[in-house]
Amino acid sequence: MYSKARLFTLGAVIGLSMSALAQRPQVTSAAIAIDRGDVMEAKGHIDDAKVIVDDKGVNAVRESTLQKYYYRRGQIYTTLANNEPTEEYINEAIENLTALIAYEEAIDDDDYTERSGRFLQSMLVALNDVGFDYYEAEDYQGAYNTFSRLYNLRKELAEPVVDTSSLYTMMSMAQQFDKSAAVTHIRELLDLGYTGVHWQAEYKQNEESDWALIDMPNERTMNSLIEAGQARNPRRSENIRPQLYVTLVLLLQELEREEEMQAVMAEAAEIYPNNSDIKLIGLQSMLNNEDYAGALTVIEELLANSPNDPVYLYNAGFINQEYMDNYEAAADYYDRTIAADSTYFDAMYMAGVLRVDLGNQKGEEYNAKPMSTPQRELDALLEAKKDYFRQSLEYFLMAEELKPNDAGLARTLFEVYYQIGDSATALEYKRKAERLEAAE
Repeated sequence: MYSKARLFTLGAVIGLSMSALAQRPQVTSAAIAIDRGDVMEAKGHIDDAKVIVDDKGVNAVRESTLQKYYYRRGQIYTTLANNEPTEEYINEAIENLTALIAYEEAIDDDDYTERSGRFLQSMLVALNDVGFDYYEAEDYQGAYNTFSRLYNLRKELAEPVVDTSSLYTMMSMAQQFDKSAAVTHIRELLDLGYTGVHWQAEYKQNEESDWALIDMPNERTMNSLIEAGQARNPRRSENIRPQLYVTLVLLLQELEREEEMQAVMAEAAEIYPNNSDIKLIGLQSMLNNEDYAGALTVIEELLANSPNDPVYLYNAGFINQEYMDNYEAAADYYDRTIAADSTYFDAMYMAGVLRVDLGNQKGEEYNAKPMSTPQRELDALLEAKKDYFRQSLEYFLMAEELKPNDAGLARTLFEVYYQIGDSATALEYKRKAERLEAAE
């Protein structure tokens, strides 16, 4: 006969053994349920198994049972996520699938690795979609965190992937709330040789669908779709590497990291000496250093290749007017800008301002004349002033057609009409300006 102490000890051992194995029936029941398509029942069983595993710890579970537990939990939550792609389901699936793959590598057994890898890839795609959901909701921090997790997960796969697409998206999101982080990510992309070049093709999902240009995951998939008649007109996207340099310079400028900015500009100019965007970002540096002639030289080089580019033409006009007092050249560039782009508001406005400036110069000449100046000469100066103001109206009224509710423009038109002696029209624009200003 056993003593009471002996019976207690034996009972404890039996109890421990039963607890350690109790998760097995739950995992088996979950497997049976998911295999027959009852995902909610399977979820109930595998969640019960999780309570037991969490309570006892994974070290108390047999290797084969733990493998089955991770696999079935990953499988069940992948199925749930496919039916209802919530972040909770996706994260739970990823957590268990990655745990299984790491565990099987540790015990040198790959019974479930291949199947789990397929589930994991689908969940990484689902996580990518979650990231874009955050972006569409303008939750840039949430989007950044999601793509950061995706980037790190793909680096830790059995066959690691440097997910430059996610890194690029992280950079884009970081610009909204942490420009220093964005700078770091651009540098990472440049160091990785990122170009952003990828395949695109027109895609048609079925006979009823319209053809639409989409990004292809890879060339092999695209070719398969072309053979199946679902894709056509393949093309490669442009290299965006030069634009990364432009963005980097602009961010460094915002962060007032002048030395780094200059170094990046020099690096970019050496690599892409003929890139128009990179030449343009160098203009501000030249203007900051009062190298106006150098800035105009750069613009003239750009215009040699694109003589009707309104941005280049406008900037040439602006530099001539604001920095070099070359009003004749500025007027010509503004007119060419408007001819190239009839919706270029700034060119119209500045062309009007240029004539106002010339008119005011005539007014200053008038005020500087001595009392002995013949009246005829004084009248000529006043008429010249009014003539410039009348010329400005042509441009200001063109601009008004584009932006009829611009308070600043209405105020300018009031002043111009007042200067040429049209008091009635001046009063109309004065009232319009006041009304628009009150509504701002």
